[in-house]
Amino acid sequence: MKKYIVLAFATMLAFAANSQTVEDFEAVTLDSGKVLNGKTGENEYKFLSGLLTFPVSYDTSFGGYWSSGWAISRKIDSATVKSSSSRHLFCAKPGKGFGNSNTFVVGQNGSAFSYPWTSGSALTGFYISNSTYTYNSMKLGDFFGKKFGGKTGKDLDYLFVRVKSWVKNQLKDSQDVYLADFRFADSTKDYILKDWNKVVLSPWRTDSVSFEMYGSDTGIYGLNTPAFFVIDNVSIDRLENVSRRANLRVSLFPNPASNAIKIASSSKLLNFKILNILGIEIKSSVTNEGIENIDLAGFTTGTYIFIGETADGFMHAKFEVIR
Repeated sequence: MKKYIVLAFATMLAFAANSQTVEDFEAVTLDSGKVLNGKTGENEYKFLSGLLTFPVSYDTSFGGYWSSGWAISRKIDSATVKSSSSRHLFCAKPGKGFGNSNTFVVGQNGSAFSYPWTSGSALTGFYISNSTYTYNSMKLGDFFGKKFGGKTGKDLDYLFVRVKSWVKNQLKDSQDVYLADFRFADSTKDYILKDWNKVVLSPWRTDSVSFEMYGSDTGIYGLNTPAFFVIDNVSIDRLENVSRRANLRVSLFPNPASNAIKIASSSKLLNFKILNILGIEIKSSVTNEGIENIDLAGFTTGTYIFIGETADGFMHAKFEVIR
């Protein structure tokens, strides 16, 4: 028999623009410093009236360990010290949950969560960051994982999460979210993510999201870098809003681009913002006039997400910048 825990009903945080529901996990009955990781026999955690589902598995071999899926955590330790799985595995490097909240979710390579759009809503995004365990391993090195950048700081290391959006078991979109990147020609731009960053899902009727982790430091058993991350504030929007966005069309060209991109859209653009792959806003504009061109001065080589607002809703597209 499937065993699960229904942790909370809907946490309603209304956004004027799109009436999203956001699950922030704060209604979980969990003491400070504690973790739910399947140890008491549950197979999944459920939120939002039992619709938002996070599978979990706990293996009782070798004294027991969290073997796959998700853990719900209120364990706080963001110290940059020698990496320790017992101390840091269930901690978020930003220190707390998104918005300085108390609760967040820890995932590992191969995790997935779901929300059936047959309920009238679909998944639209979430915030992501490094676990303290993974951050400290990349920052300082540990028994298995190397210090990113190596002894000289010039090693071209990286770690990213491939976020896949699914509809009825069919892959609709994927995006690579970098938790660390040391491949810049200018090493002062190298980074290990330590803040919460927004991931925006494609405007499909996304009913599940899966996570695969890839990195530069690998061995015969796969990643040497600890394959864990943290998420918070999963957003869900009404299906009619998602469908409206999916029907809007925008084209960006040339793609890849170097100096500027031209915009062709099915509806008149009122304003826009451009995010890098981490969800950090790079450029924005508010105007009542049509937008046709965007200057890319100051953009570095990489992948960017264009989000445009029209009178009919929002549209978005990915584009590449090469230098």
